[in-house]
Amino acid sequence: MIKFGVCLPTFQGASSRPHTIDFDGLESFALRAEELGYDSLWAADHLMLGREGGMHEAWSVISALALTTSRIRLGTLVLCNTHRSPALTAKMVATLDQLSGGRLDLGIGTGWHKSEQESYGLPWQDDIPTRIAMFEEGLLLMQRLFSGERVSFDGEFYSLEGAVSQPRPVQQPHPPIWIGASGERVMLRLVAQYADAWNIPALPVDEYAHKLDVIRKHCQSVGRDYDSIEKSMETRVMIFDDDSEMENIAQWFTEFQNSVDHAGDIQPSAETTDELRSQYILGNLEHCKSRIQQYVDVGVQHFQIYFIDYPSTDSLETFAREIFPLHR
Repeated sequence: MIKFGVCLPTFQGASSRPHTIDFDGLESFALRAEELGYDSLWAADHLMLGREGGMHEAWSVISALALTTSRIRLGTLVLCNTHRSPALTAKMVATLDQLSGGRLDLGIGTGWHKSEQESYGLPWQDDIPTRIAMFEEGLLLMQRLFSGERVSFDGEFYSLEGAVSQPRPVQQPHPPIWIGASGERVMLRLVAQYADAWNIPALPVDEYAHKLDVIRKHCQSVGRDYDSIEKSMETRVMIFDDDSEMENIAQWFTEFQNSVDHAGDIQPSAETTDELRSQYILGNLEHCKSRIQQYVDVGVQHFQIYFIDYPSTDSLETFAREIFPLHR
């Protein structure tokens, strides 16, 4: 069964429509997603994206939603490893898994937004191999803490002395670990080694299929069952009949990308309406059905969706009503 999740509009610019950063609207949207049968809710782990616009902190948002939702799963897409110490992250994960009754998914990555981290006084490494090494060491450290046993650790980047994380997560041995990654030589190898699930921002169909081929080869080299890894993609969706809407979306997307420092470090900018259609799922219902099927055919198992007509629920509702039955 194909799964469909909702990326929460926690920041200014998450939608092509004017919207405020208020928790009431976000919560109503999340609750409606649960009512409609969506599988998951996801919050971006950023503190600021550009020079203007507000943003809610991810863990606070999903902690609040853990208490107002009952079925839908909750996750970070993705946690920036260097925003918090791995030990603190492990404790937060265990606590939130308890609060949610075992509904947490831990999405995590190396982090990419240099100016954000420096603005907040957080440690930053320009050297990508160093960031990757920090990520791997931090992930292994968290896995040890999830055991509930006393942990002393003296690594290259992190040190602990007699740390204990109790109570343990509800999900054992730990909540599913989603690694957000695109780097083919090292990061996708770490997906093969450690991930329960893989996430990547939207790509054209052929490029996504290529990444899956790389993961498959890494799985073969490390002795991992490729089919045991859930494959996902974060994307943007809007269902509309008036084709002139594409020009509005293109203008919004360009303005948003230009407002985000180093946006190109995580995802190449789609500049034309044709590029937007190739990278995202935008258009009339039949077009969107076809686009979803194209991705399913190459291997996407879980879509994490920014509905860019928020605060409207039109696309959210149409998608659930018309597209869910085709894949469930």
